[in-house]
Amino acid sequence: MRRITKKIEALIRTNTALFFLCIISIGVLVLIWRGQGAGDRLESNQDSTAQVPVVAALNAGDQKNEQVIAPAFKGMPDPESYTSFVYEGEESLSVSIKCTDDFSVVMIFPMEVDYRSDVLSARYNSAEPCVKGVARTGKISIRGFGLEEGHEYYVVKASQGKKGMWHDPY
Repeated sequence: MRRITKKIEALIRTNTALFFLCIISIGVLVLIWRGQGAGDRLESNQDSTAQVPVVAALNAGDQKNEQVIAPAFKGMPDPESYTSFVYEGEESLSVSIKCTDDFSVVMIFPMEVDYRSDVLSARYNSAEPCVKGVARTGKISIRGFGLEEGHEYYVVKASQGKKGMWHDPY
């Protein structure tokens, strides 16, 4: 009886360790899949180490077909008004940023998605520190963000303060 108890205890310890290893592995894979690696920053001459997450106001989830626009996004430009491109497998995209707050925000959405009703569907989403009043052009790495070749995407650029969500999209 004692031998069986020790075997069960060893089996429980082994299974617990494997469970935690699987959870950690899944977390790492999700981070890689969502593109949270070092290659997702705007490449420029400015030296910056801090990144601030972009806060979303609403995820319409199952209501995508109804195109429900969140109150925070009413009055914002239609997706068709933004610069668009057809993804042809390129690894980077050139973007021009005009800094009017503490951070510059760049988001890339599939053309068939209205960002105002499903802001969490951005394929690329980054907020980088910037210097107010300074405009710059740089390249962002878009490799590994789930963009499909031959599909059309649009780029939303905006500003963000140290608190709150992004604003003034252009």
